Amino acid sequence: MKNGIHKTFVLTGTLAAAVLVLWVIGCGKSKGKPLVQNAAYRAETLLREDFDGDLHRWFVSGQGRVEIGPDSTLHLGLGESSDFLILWSTREVSGNFQLEYTVRFPDSCGGHAVLFCAQGEGGKDITRMSPPPVDAVDAYLKDSLSCYQVSCHNYGPDGEHISSSRVRKNPGNLLLSSAGFDPCEANRDYIIDVFKLDNRIQFYVDGVLIHDLRDRGGFGPTYQTGKIGFLIKGRPGAFSAEFNRIRLYKLKLK
Repeated sequence: MKNGIHKTFVLTGTLAAAVLVLWVIGCGKSKGKPLVQNAAYRAETLLREDFDGDLHRWFVSGQGRVEIGPDSTLHLGLGESSDFLILWSTREVSGNFQLEYTVRFPDSCGGHAVLFCAQGEGGKDITRMSPPPVDAVDAYLKDSLSCYQVSCHNYGPDGEHISSSRVRKNPGNLLLSSAGFDPCEANRDYIIDVFKLDNRIQFYVDGVLIHDLRDRGGFGPTYQTGKIGFLIKGRPGAFSAEFNRIRLYKLKLK
Protein backbone atom coordinates (compact mmCIF):
# COMPACT_ATOMS: atom_id res chain seq x y z
CA MET A 1 0.00 0.00 0.00
CA LYS A 2 1.48 3.33 -1.08
CA ASN A 3 -0.26 6.73 -1.15
CA GLY A 4 -3.58 4.95 -0.68
CA ILE A 5 -3.17 3.04 -3.95
CA HIS A 6 -3.31 -0.72 -4.09
CA LYS A 7 -1.34 -2.01 -7.07
CA THR A 8 -1.62 -5.62 -8.06
CA PHE A 9 0.82 -6.47 -10.83
CA VAL A 10 2.99 -9.39 -11.47
CA LEU A 11 5.41 -7.23 -10.54
CA THR A 12 -17.64 22.54 -41.45
CA GLY A 13 -17.71 24.57 -44.74
CA THR A 14 -14.75 25.85 -46.68
CA LEU A 15 -12.40 23.50 -44.92
CA ALA A 16 -14.51 20.43 -45.58
CA ALA A 17 -11.56 18.49 -46.93
CA ALA A 18 -9.62 19.15 -43.76
CA VAL A 19 -12.30 17.73 -41.50
CA LEU A 20 -13.38 14.79 -43.63
CA VAL A 21 -13.48 11.71 -41.45
CA LEU A 22 -13.07 8.21 -42.84
CA TRP A 23 -14.54 5.24 -41.04
CA VAL A 24 -12.53 2.06 -40.80
CA ILE A 25 -14.73 -1.02 -40.96
CA GLY A 26 -14.06 -3.47 -38.18
CA CYS A 27 -12.51 -3.17 -34.74
CA GLY A 28 -9.96 -0.51 -35.62
CA LYS A 29 -6.99 -2.76 -34.96
CA SER A 30 -6.01 -3.57 -38.55
CA LYS A 31 -2.47 -2.43 -39.32
CA GLY A 32 -2.43 -0.49 -36.06
CA LYS A 33 -4.67 2.25 -37.40
CA PRO A 34 -7.23 4.05 -35.22
CA LEU A 35 -10.93 3.36 -35.67
CA VAL A 36 -11.60 6.95 -36.74
CA GLN A 37 -9.20 8.68 -39.12
CA ASN A 38 -9.04 12.27 -40.29
CA ALA A 39 -8.23 12.35 -44.00
CA ALA A 40 -6.24 15.59 -43.70
CA TYR A 41 -3.78 14.26 -41.12
CA ARG A 42 -1.21 11.51 -40.85
CA ALA A 43 -1.32 9.73 -37.50
CA GLU A 44 2.06 8.91 -35.96
CA THR A 45 2.04 6.70 -32.88
CA LEU A 46 3.31 8.34 -29.68
CA LEU A 47 2.06 5.79 -27.16
CA ARG A 48 0.90 2.17 -27.36
CA GLU A 49 -0.32 0.77 -24.05
CA ASP A 50 -1.72 -2.75 -23.85
CA PHE A 51 -1.04 -3.17 -20.10
CA ASP A 52 1.07 -6.26 -20.61
CA GLY A 53 3.78 -5.05 -18.24
CA ASP A 54 4.02 -2.56 -15.40
CA LEU A 55 2.63 0.96 -15.03
CA HIS A 56 5.85 2.97 -15.12
CA ARG A 57 4.31 5.36 -17.68
CA TRP A 58 1.35 6.18 -15.43
CA PHE A 59 0.59 7.73 -12.05
CA VAL A 60 -2.55 8.12 -9.94
CA SER A 61 -4.45 10.91 -8.18
CA GLY A 62 -7.01 9.82 -5.61
CA GLN A 63 -7.27 6.46 -3.89
CA GLY A 64 -8.37 3.07 -5.05
CA ARG A 65 -7.51 -0.17 -6.75
CA VAL A 66 -5.24 -0.32 -9.80
CA GLU A 67 -4.85 -3.86 -11.11
CA ILE A 68 -3.67 -5.45 -14.33
CA GLY A 69 -5.63 -8.63 -15.01
CA PRO A 70 -4.29 -11.81 -16.64
CA ASP A 71 -5.87 -10.69 -19.93
CA SER A 72 -3.89 -7.40 -19.76
CA THR A 73 -7.01 -5.39 -18.92
CA LEU A 74 -6.44 -2.53 -16.49
CA HIS A 75 -9.01 -2.44 -13.68
CA LEU A 76 -9.59 0.82 -11.83
CA GLY A 77 -11.76 0.75 -8.71
CA LEU A 78 -12.65 3.35 -6.10
CA GLY A 79 -11.33 2.94 -2.58
CA GLU A 80 -13.61 2.56 0.42
CA SER A 81 -13.09 6.20 1.44
CA SER A 82 -12.58 7.84 -1.96
CA ASP A 83 -15.09 9.02 -4.56
CA PHE A 84 -12.59 9.36 -7.41
CA LEU A 85 -9.43 8.09 -9.03
CA ILE A 86 -7.52 9.53 -12.00
CA LEU A 87 -4.99 7.55 -14.01
CA TRP A 88 -2.56 10.04 -15.58
CA SER A 89 -0.07 9.48 -18.35
CA THR A 90 3.38 10.76 -17.44
CA ARG A 91 3.82 11.99 -21.02
CA GLU A 92 3.29 15.65 -21.86
CA VAL A 93 1.29 16.04 -25.09
CA SER A 94 1.24 19.18 -27.23
CA GLY A 95 -0.06 20.26 -30.61
CA ASN A 96 -2.56 18.23 -32.61
CA PHE A 97 -3.21 14.72 -31.34
CA GLN A 98 -5.69 11.85 -31.25
CA LEU A 99 -6.37 9.63 -28.27
CA GLU A 100 -8.09 6.26 -28.68
CA TYR A 101 -8.90 3.74 -25.96
CA THR A 102 -11.30 0.96 -25.07
CA VAL A 103 -13.34 1.12 -21.87
CA ARG A 104 -15.99 -1.00 -20.14
CA PHE A 105 -18.11 -0.17 -17.09
CA PRO A 106 -19.09 -3.34 -15.18
CA ASP A 107 -20.81 -1.25 -12.48
CA SER A 108 -23.28 1.58 -13.05
CA CYS A 109 -23.06 3.77 -9.93
CA GLY A 110 -20.48 6.23 -11.16
CA GLY A 111 -19.14 8.23 -14.05
CA HIS A 112 -16.17 8.51 -16.38
CA ALA A 113 -14.41 11.45 -17.99
CA VAL A 114 -11.30 11.78 -20.09
CA LEU A 115 -9.10 14.77 -19.24
CA PHE A 116 -6.56 16.30 -21.60
CA CYS A 117 -4.23 19.30 -21.94
CA ALA A 118 -4.14 19.16 -18.14
CA GLN A 119 -1.79 21.27 -16.04
CA GLY A 120 -1.73 22.41 -12.46
CA GLU A 121 -2.03 26.01 -11.30
CA GLY A 122 0.48 28.23 -13.04
CA GLY A 123 1.40 25.41 -15.42
CA LYS A 124 2.63 23.21 -12.58
CA ASP A 125 3.39 19.59 -13.43
CA ILE A 126 0.54 17.44 -12.10
CA THR A 127 2.98 14.77 -10.96
CA ARG A 128 4.43 17.29 -8.48
CA MET A 129 1.12 18.46 -7.05
CA SER A 130 0.07 17.36 -3.59
CA PRO A 131 -2.65 14.69 -3.69
CA PRO A 132 -6.09 16.31 -3.29
CA PRO A 133 -8.40 15.38 -0.40
CA VAL A 134 -10.23 12.17 -1.25
CA ASP A 135 -13.64 13.83 -0.84
CA ALA A 136 -12.91 16.88 -3.02
CA VAL A 137 -12.81 15.67 -6.61
CA ASP A 138 -15.08 18.46 -7.89
CA ALA A 139 -13.00 21.14 -6.18
CA TYR A 140 -9.84 19.51 -7.49
CA LEU A 141 -11.10 19.60 -11.06
CA LYS A 142 -12.71 23.05 -10.90
CA ASP A 143 -10.08 24.90 -8.91
CA SER A 144 -6.73 23.11 -9.20
CA LEU A 145 -6.49 22.10 -12.86
CA SER A 146 -6.41 23.75 -16.25
CA CYS A 147 -7.80 21.14 -18.64
CA TYR A 148 -10.56 19.98 -20.93
CA GLN A 149 -12.79 17.14 -19.78
CA VAL A 150 -15.35 15.05 -21.67
CA SER A 151 -17.79 12.99 -19.60
CA CYS A 152 -19.69 9.87 -20.54
CA HIS A 153 -21.35 6.98 -18.67
CA ASN A 154 -22.99 9.23 -16.11
CA TYR A 155 -24.69 7.81 -13.03
CA GLY A 156 -25.43 9.55 -9.76
CA PRO A 157 -24.34 8.24 -6.34
CA ASP A 158 -27.73 6.58 -5.80
CA GLY A 159 -27.58 4.71 -9.08
CA GLU A 160 -29.79 7.09 -11.07
CA HIS A 161 -28.81 7.43 -14.72
CA ILE A 162 -27.90 10.93 -15.94
CA SER A 163 -28.60 10.97 -19.65
CA SER A 164 -25.94 13.35 -20.92
CA SER A 165 -22.40 13.77 -22.17
CA ARG A 166 -20.60 17.07 -21.65
CA VAL A 167 -17.41 18.86 -22.60
CA ARG A 168 -16.13 21.19 -19.89
CA LYS A 169 -13.16 23.47 -19.37
CA ASN A 170 -11.33 24.01 -16.10
CA PRO A 171 -10.70 25.90 -13.97
CA GLY A 172 -14.33 26.75 -13.39
CA ASN A 173 -16.12 23.67 -14.76
CA LEU A 174 -17.25 25.77 -17.75
CA LEU A 175 -19.66 24.03 -20.12
CA LEU A 176 -18.51 24.05 -23.76
CA SER A 177 -20.80 21.39 -25.27
CA SER A 178 -23.64 19.12 -24.17
CA ALA A 179 -25.37 16.08 -25.65
CA GLY A 180 -28.74 15.04 -24.27
CA PHE A 181 -27.92 11.33 -24.15
CA ASP A 182 -25.30 9.06 -22.67
CA PRO A 183 -23.29 7.32 -25.43
CA CYS A 184 -21.77 4.82 -22.97
CA GLU A 185 -24.73 3.69 -20.88
CA ALA A 186 -24.56 -0.09 -21.35
CA ASN A 187 -22.23 -2.62 -19.77
CA ARG A 188 -20.05 -3.39 -22.81
CA ASP A 189 -16.84 -2.35 -24.50
CA TYR A 190 -16.71 1.11 -26.09
CA ILE A 191 -14.01 2.55 -28.32
CA ILE A 192 -13.43 6.22 -27.53
CA ASP A 193 -11.66 8.65 -29.88
CA VAL A 194 -10.70 12.19 -28.88
CA PHE A 195 -9.29 14.64 -31.43
CA LYS A 196 -7.52 17.85 -30.40
CA LEU A 197 -6.91 19.97 -33.52
CA ASP A 198 -5.71 23.44 -32.55
CA ASN A 199 -8.81 24.90 -30.84
CA ARG A 200 -11.12 22.17 -32.11
CA ILE A 201 -12.28 19.20 -30.02
CA GLN A 202 -14.05 16.14 -31.41
CA PHE A 203 -15.31 13.20 -29.37
CA TYR A 204 -16.39 9.88 -30.91
CA VAL A 205 -17.86 6.72 -29.42
CA ASP A 206 -17.63 3.60 -31.58
CA GLY A 207 -17.03 5.83 -34.61
CA VAL A 208 -20.07 8.03 -33.99
CA LEU A 209 -19.43 11.76 -33.54
CA ILE A 210 -20.86 12.97 -30.20
CA HIS A 211 -19.19 16.40 -29.78
CA ASP A 212 -17.61 18.76 -32.30
CA LEU A 213 -16.72 22.21 -31.00
CA ARG A 214 -14.16 25.00 -31.03
CA ASP A 215 -12.80 26.70 -27.97
CA ARG A 216 -12.63 30.29 -29.18
CA GLY A 217 -11.06 31.57 -25.99
CA GLY A 218 -14.20 33.11 -24.51
CA PHE A 219 -13.44 31.48 -21.15
CA GLY A 220 -9.71 32.09 -21.01
CA PRO A 221 -6.87 30.85 -23.21
CA THR A 222 -7.15 27.71 -25.27
CA TYR A 223 -5.02 24.83 -24.02
CA GLN A 224 -2.42 23.28 -26.28
CA THR A 225 -0.30 21.13 -24.00
CA GLY A 226 -0.52 19.03 -20.86
CA LYS A 227 -1.22 15.58 -19.48
CA ILE A 228 -3.95 13.08 -20.36
CA GLY A 229 -5.97 11.40 -17.61
CA PHE A 230 -8.78 8.87 -17.18
CA LEU A 231 -11.18 9.74 -14.37
CA ILE A 232 -13.65 7.51 -12.58
CA LYS A 233 -15.83 8.88 -9.81
CA GLY A 234 -18.84 7.65 -7.90
CA ARG A 235 -19.79 5.65 -4.84
CA PRO A 236 -16.70 4.81 -2.75
CA GLY A 237 -15.77 1.15 -2.85
CA ALA A 238 -18.35 0.39 -5.54
CA PHE A 239 -17.64 1.93 -8.95
CA SER A 240 -15.03 0.51 -11.28
CA ALA A 241 -14.03 0.59 -14.93
CA GLU A 242 -11.82 -1.47 -17.22
CA PHE A 243 -9.40 -0.02 -19.78
CA ASN A 244 -7.25 -1.49 -22.50
CA ARG A 245 -5.60 -0.73 -25.80
CA ILE A 246 -4.76 2.94 -25.22
CA ARG A 247 -3.26 4.66 -28.25
CA LEU A 248 -1.97 8.21 -28.58
CA TYR A 249 -1.18 9.65 -32.01
CA LYS A 250 0.55 12.82 -33.11
CA LEU A 251 -1.41 14.30 -36.03
CA LYS A 252 0.54 15.93 -38.86
CA LEU A 253 -0.94 17.54 -41.95
CA LYS A 254 -0.44 15.44 -45.07
